[in-house]
Amino acid sequence: MSEGGKTSYISYRETGKFQPIVTDYLDQDPFLTPFYQQFPSKENFREFISRKQQHPVDREILAEVIKYQYHASGITGDKVNENIELLKAAATFTITTGQQTGILLGPLYAALKIISAINLSKQLKAYYPEFNFIPVFWMATEDHDVEEIRHVWVNNKKLSWNTTQTGAVGRFNNEGMGTVLKEVNLLTGKSKDALWLQDIFAKAYSLPTLSQATRLIVHGLFGNEGIVIIDPDDARLKKSFATVIEQDILEQHSFRDVENTRKKLEKKYHSQVNGREINFFYLTATKRERLVKTKAGFSTHDGEISWTTDTLKEEIRKHPERFSPNVLMRPLYQETILPNLAYIGGGAEVAYWLEMKGIFDFYQVPFPALMLRNSAMIIDKVNSHRLENSGLQISDLFRNQDELEKEMALNHSSFDLRLPEEHRQIDELGKQLAVIASKTDQSLEGAAAALTKRLQQQVERFSKKLIRAEKRNTSEELTRFRLLLDHIYPGGSLQERRESVATLILSEGREVLKNLQKNLDPMENSFCVLHY
Repeated sequence: MSEGGKTSYISYRETGKFQPIVTDYLDQDPFLTPFYQQFPSKENFREFISRKQQHPVDREILAEVIKYQYHASGITGDKVNENIELLKAAATFTITTGQQTGILLGPLYAALKIISAINLSKQLKAYYPEFNFIPVFWMATEDHDVEEIRHVWVNNKKLSWNTTQTGAVGRFNNEGMGTVLKEVNLLTGKSKDALWLQDIFAKAYSLPTLSQATRLIVHGLFGNEGIVIIDPDDARLKKSFATVIEQDILEQHSFRDVENTRKKLEKKYHSQVNGREINFFYLTATKRERLVKTKAGFSTHDGEISWTTDTLKEEIRKHPERFSPNVLMRPLYQETILPNLAYIGGGAEVAYWLEMKGIFDFYQVPFPALMLRNSAMIIDKVNSHRLENSGLQISDLFRNQDELEKEMALNHSSFDLRLPEEHRQIDELGKQLAVIASKTDQSLEGAAAALTKRLQQQVERFSKKLIRAEKRNTSEELTRFRLLLDHIYPGGSLQERRESVATLILSEGREVLKNLQKNLDPMENSFCVLHY
C-alpha cells in the first residue's frame, strides 16, 4: 500500500501499451530464448555473477574516472563515495540504467529507471549478502539528437531550451538555461518542495556542461540512495574499448551479427534498429559525424576528415575518446567497462537489446540480465475521487476511450441501446420473408435478403444515434471521465512519457519518490498505479 492511498497492478500485456516483442519476452516465449542469456530471476543472478567474474574490468580506472567527474561537478556524498570505493572490490557489481541528458531530467520515466536500478540493487544485496550491488545511471552524453533533450513539460506547459549548439549533447554549455529556469520558478511557486527543486536546478545549471548539470540533478534527487552517475565520454574509459573500436570499424563484425539476428527476429517482429557497416561516430568539438568506408580508407560522412587504414588505427590508439559508439555498440561499450550484471531499460531498449546478443558472443563479453524498467501511473486525490465515482476498474483506464465512453453511456441507460431484441426480430422477419419468397418466386430471395440487411443497417444507425444522445445525457459523468484521462494521458501519451519528475513532486510532494520506491518491484512484471 502507498502512504495515503492504495496501489494497483496490471500486467504489461493487459495495458496494451507495450510492443509484442516486450510482452513476449516477459512471458518467456521460447521463440526469444536464443536472443538473451537467461531470464532474470533472483536465482539466475548467481549465473550472471559467475559469468561476470570471469570477465574482469579495470576497476581502478573506473573508480578514478567517476571520482574525477564528481569532483569536477563539486558533488560529494557519503553513500556515493562509499559506493565508488566499493567499485574497486572484486565482489562488487553494478546494476545499470541509462538515459539521454534531457533538461530537468526529461520525462518521468528517467526517474522510474533510476528507482528500478536502486530497488534491484537492494533486492540482490538481500539475496546475495556476500556481494555488493551498486545502482549506476549511465548518461548518454554522446548522443547528438538535440530535439530529444531540449524540451520538458512542467505543470502542463512545454518548456524549451533554445540552444543552437551541435555535437555531443553532454558537452553543451548551459548558456540559455537561465531563461528556462525563470519559467520553472514562475510555474512551480513558493512551496517548500518547489523551492527545494528550484535550488537543485539553479545549482545544476550553474555548472559548465549539461553532463555535469544532469549529474547534479540525479544526485540531488537520489544521491542519498547511493546512485552512481557515469559520463562515458572519457578518454580513459574509451581506452579500455579501443581494441573493439578498431576491430569493428575495420572488420564490421557488429553489422553482420546484427543483420543475422534481425533476419531471425523479423520472422515474428518488426526490427528495432538498422545497423550500419560502421557503427561508430567521430566526435569533434561541435559535431558527431558517422564514419563511412571509402575507396581510400575511411572518412566522416560529411567528408571533412579522412584516414587511411593505418592513420585510422593511429587515431584510435591516440584519441579513443573521439570515437563514439552508436545505439548498437553502446551496450557493448557499457558492458566492457562496467562490472555489470543487469541493464534496466524501457520497452524500446529491451527490444533492441534482443538484437545484440550476437555482438556480445563474438567479442566474448557476458550479456547482462535484460530487464524492463518499472512503469507507473500516479493518480492524484481529485482524479482518484473521479475514478471511484465513475465505477471504473483500474484495467478500464487502459481501454480504448471511445469504446469505454460508449459502455458508460450504455450502462447509464435503462434500455439496451444496442437494440439486440430489435435485431433479433428483424432476423426473424428476414427468415419469414425468405420462406415466402422461396414459395412464391425464388428470384425474390435475394431481394428479401437485401431488404433484411438494409433494415439491420437502419437499426444499427438508429442505435448509434441513441448512444450519442445518451452520451449527451451523461455529459457531466463523461466530462469528469475525460478530465481523469487528460490527467493520466497528458497529450494522449502515458503520463510517464510526457510528465516530468518536477511536475510529480510539485503535485504530490517529494515523498512521492519514496512512495514509488516502496511500491515498485523490478522483479515483478506489472504496471503500477498509485492512487491517492
